[in-house]
Amino acid sequence: KGDTIHFASELNSGLDPGVVDWSDWHWVSDIDGDIGHGPRIDVTSLTVGKHEVTASVRHRLGLTKASVRVFVDAAKPYK
Repeated sequence: KGDTIHFASELNSGLDPGVVDWSDWHWVSDIDGDIGHGPRIDVTSLTVGKHEVTASVRHRLGLTKASVRVFVDAAKPYK
């Protein structure tokens, strides 16, 4: 908890999706909701628990999505 988690994605296709603006990328946690926009984001505020984080991007060919599971553990004090 409190550490930075780096998320990155890219759009690869044999078809031309056209120009994709950074704001067309949307990242959502199933626990915390909206966590950012852009193909790459850094997040420090995810709630403790198991998240399914989904990146979606809208382009001229439609909508593309991919997900990853991330577990955020409670930080224990170091002695």
